[in-house]
Amino acid sequence: MRAPRLSPVVVREWNRDYAAVLREGDRVNLFHLVEVAQASIKVRLDEVGKRAEHRAERKALTTALARLSVLKSDTLGFRAAGISRKCRKAAR
Repeated sequence: MRAPRLSPVVVREWNRDYAAVLREGDRVNLFHLVEVAQASIKVRLDEVGKRAEHRAERKALTTALARLSVLKSDTLGFRAAGISRKCRKAAR
């Protein structure tokens, strides 16, 4: 049985949320936008799962998520569990 195709609108949603973070210059709004983008990316990662046809998008999603974690840590000073070297490497 073939999996249903996912709407391209979903792909654009996480990308739009991620782009909003990159454009934001106001630190007051930045934290909220990072949280929204992280949630959108995690939802999309759950949707694409491990299917081979989504390999490139999954790579883009994990890179974006790593970059958001570094941004949250370095720019906003958010020190949750810490940012691993692996995460920083993925963010490059």
